[in-house]
Amino acid sequence: MTWFSANILFKASTSGRSDDDALWEERIAIVGGDSFGEAKDKAECFAKAEEMQYVTIGGEALRWEFVRVGKLVEIRGDAFEQGLEIFSRYLKGSEVASMDMPFDA
Repeated sequence: MTWFSANILFKASTSGRSDDDALWEERIAIVGGDSFGEAKDKAECFAKAEEMQYVTIGGEALRWEFVRVGKLVEIRGDAFEQGLEIFSRYLKGSEVASMDMPFDA
């Protein structure tokens, strides 16, 4: 079996809020498979099982929906060990700046 890091995107939907104001979650999960396709199928199955809906403390109905598996990257190495890299990407300055911006409450 080969191990992969799966970049999974979720979107929070509420009534009365536009897609421009939606909250997104980027989740990196480890999945295994005998092929790229099998690992992607497992990532999608895992992500769909993580969808949920609940009422926020403000009384608003919130639904987290699986959007897509963005990237699937093979994890190279013989075994999981301290410091094993599971995900890496290059960022533009504007992307780094957006990571430091707080979420509006």
